[in-house]
Amino acid sequence: MEQILIVEDDADNNTMLREYLENHGYRCTQAFSGSEAKLLFSMQKFDLVLLDL
Repeated sequence: MEQILIVEDDADNNTMLREYLENHGYRCTQAFSGSEAKLLFSMQKFDLVLLDL
C-alpha cells in the first residue's frame, strides 16, 4: 500500500485530505509544519509527498 506524507498547516484541510485518501486505500502520515515534515521524511520512506506552498 502506498504511503503518503501530507504537509499542511491548516488542520481542517490536513484532516480532510487524509480522510479522503485513506478512504481510497492509501496510508497517510500528517505533518503540520515544514520542520515536522523534514523529520518524518528522514525517518521513513514515502511514495508521495503532498504539500501546501
